[in-house]
Parts: sequence; structure tokens; C-alpha cells
Amino acid sequence: MKKVTSFIALVLIASFAFTACGNSSSSIQSDAKKLADITCRYQKLATKAGQGDMSDVSEYTKLASESAALSSEMQKKYSKGDAKEYSIFLEAYNKAVADCK
Repeated sequence: MKKVTSFIALVLIASFAFTACGNSSSSIQSDAKKLADITCRYQKLATKAGQGDMSDVSEYTKLASESAALSSEMQKKYSKGDAKEYSIFLEAYNKAVADCK
């Protein structure tokens, strides 16, 4: 469970470290939603695993790899940008994560 929590924290910290460069608002929001969707699914599986339900271990492993790849891709994409685009990304990401169901 500690590894699950650590990985989720790493993904969240990495997503907050992104900055945007030359992207339209809709593209930034789309990227933020993509990362948030994976984060939401990952959090749900982590919660189930924390309660002792290990039936979705393969899905959890797949999401961990997918999340790491997407985080890396977005880090490259948003590593050099202005504060306004960064703010748009963070706002969209935080809203999407808050709407997790």
C-alpha cells in the first residue's frame, strides 16, 4: 500500500510541476483531463487494494505503466511555458480530479 500511495503522490507532484508551451487552451485542458482520468482510475484501484481487494492487480499494473508514460510525455510537453498556460493546465487537472467518480 505504501508503494501505491507513493506512486500516486509522485504522479500528482509531477503533474503540478508541468508548464505549458504554445498550446491552445483546449489542447491543454484535453491533456489535463487525460492525466486526471488515469489518476482517478488509479486511485480507485489503490483504494480497493488498500481494502484488501487484489482482484485488479493486472489493471493496476497497466495503469501504473500508462500513468508513468503519460506523465513523462506531458513533462516534456509542458516543461517550458508561460504561467497562464500552466495555470490553465492546473485548473483543468484539479477540476477533473475533483470530479472523480
